Amino acid sequence: MKKEILQYDDVCLIDIKADKPDELDGVEGGNIRAELPANAAFVAEMTRRGYVFGDRTICVSINLLKSKVDYRALSRFEVRESEDCRDDVLKIAVSSFPTDRRFHIRPELDSTLAAKIIESWVGRLKSPFVCLRGGQVMGFLCMERGEESATIALAAVDERFRAAGVGLSLYAGALNEMKGRGCKRVEGRISSVNTPVMNLYAFLGASFSNPRDIYLREVRA
Repeated sequence: MKKEILQYDDVCLIDIKADKPDELDGVEGGNIRAELPANAAFVAEMTRRGYVFGDRTICVSINLLKSKVDYRALSRFEVRESEDCRDDVLKIAVSSFPTDRRFHIRPELDSTLAAKIIESWVGRLKSPFVCLRGGQVMGFLCMERGEESATIALAAVDERFRAAGVGLSLYAGALNEMKGRGCKRVEGRISSVNTPVMNLYAFLGASFSNPRDIYLREVRA
């Protein structure tokens, strides 16, 4: 079990990754987010323990060495790294995650608290890729990079531009750049109900594995 305590103003979150519900015995706190392997029996047990099912996420992985996709040809808009677009990135992020359980940490959705958490996330992101048209930021993608692989930490496209294929251009442009830098694999996790993004990853050559469920519990005094 891995446990991390996160503080957002006056809200404390106990964030846990475990392999089975029994590992949560003794965990107390106001706001708990627990991640477990997807398992129907676990759903019933966690419900019995007073947790609310929040989401099921799936690992996505793109092997850039084996991929036959021409990422460069798929990117129709300018995609580049930028440290000067934080305000635009934050604005897009706040409007793009109305139910995402990384940010909505209480059983009921709380957009005010989620905005604070998103602002904290965006403040820690390094060199986001942005998709531009006429100098306007239409979407962003941020990666945490290792020596030979990278993990997509956060990505979103302004709702006004999604129908224009900005998402495909953004992801393809970022993947093309990372492949050119010698990155061998790009990974991430997405919600299983986010069908458009799952389809996008499939088109880009991703494989899917390791479904995990997110549960939430809030104990109020």
